[in-house]
Amino acid sequence: MTAACKKTCDNCQLSPPPSNKRIRMLYSFDFAQQMHFPSNPLLPGPMYFLTPRKCGLFGVSCEGLQKQVNFLIDEGMSSGKGSNEVISYMHHDIITAIFPQK
Repeated sequence: MTAACKKTCDNCQLSPPPSNKRIRMLYSFDFAQQMHFPSNPLLPGPMYFLTPRKCGLFGVSCEGLQKQVNFLIDEGMSSGKGSNEVISYMHHDIITAIFPQK
């Protein structure tokens, strides 16, 4: 399926695929492990008070275009890894691919 999507993109010169053509495209997506980065809670004192902050990572890859979009989700904004979250990220990715911001 990946090879067929690449061939479709090469034949139609799609980047990104237009919304007025009927084509098939393969998207892969998944959550990755959480990343930690230093956070400063504005407490006075030495580096001891720096606590790591969690950041979720959700990746969407368009196999035909060899393009990947990563969503970084702050721990304060994350509501889980359920179907509603996945659909929201996929919807955002597909809509921005069809209607890119200028």
